[in-house]
Amino acid sequence: CDWSSDVCSSDLGRFLTNEQTVAARMEICSSCEHFCKEAARCEICGCYMKAKMMLSEARCPASKW
Repeated sequence: CDWSSDVCSSDLGRFLTNEQTVAARMEICSSCEHFCKEAARCEICGCYMKAKMMLSEARCPASKW
């Protein structure tokens, strides 16, 4: 099973947001004072942002997105 091609048609796809939202979130995070670029993590919540920003229900702990 190729997970990457199946995810949008599976039940998991309902938890993911679109590419435009991910790109907008990444732009906001990369300029945020709480974003650790070396680890790609938020210093407030500790989340790995490359994963978190893909989740449709995820929220920024600093209320930036």
